[in-house]
Amino acid sequence: SSAGGDPMRFSGQPFRPTLAMLAHLCGQWRDTKGSSYTLDMDSGGHCLTVETRRPNQEVRKTADQIRFQRGDGCGREDAIVWGPKAQYCILEADFDDLPRPIVLRWGKKGIQKVDWAWMKEQPTRPHAPPSAPPRAVRPPRS
Repeated sequence: SSAGGDPMRFSGQPFRPTLAMLAHLCGQWRDTKGSSYTLDMDSGGHCLTVETRRPNQEVRKTADQIRFQRGDGCGREDAIVWGPKAQYCILEADFDDLPRPIVLRWGKKGIQKVDWAWMKEQPTRPHAPPSAPPRAVRPPRS
């Protein structure tokens, strides 16, 4: 990766997930391999449905794919987890405006070979001038 403006570089600050943060994950995301993801809150407000679109246009929609898990998540801490068995969790996040993350790194704690990053797709408005790139703001320490 390139130095300077690489949007997939992280600060190394710890990510402190909360149930309320799920709502801020809703919307469009993309990864570094060309897949895109649409996250929508389920009716109960405790899980996210994920619609995945692969580069080959294959689409899969999975209910309850992402959720907040207290205590026994990745590394036995509170976590926002992926999958029915909480196989993965958000390890890091960068923010442009707290508490809305713009870059996420998913993976398994302690396993460097299994991780991937997502970037938030910024909504586009017709006839709106392009905005400046988001600035990184770190979550406060608890």
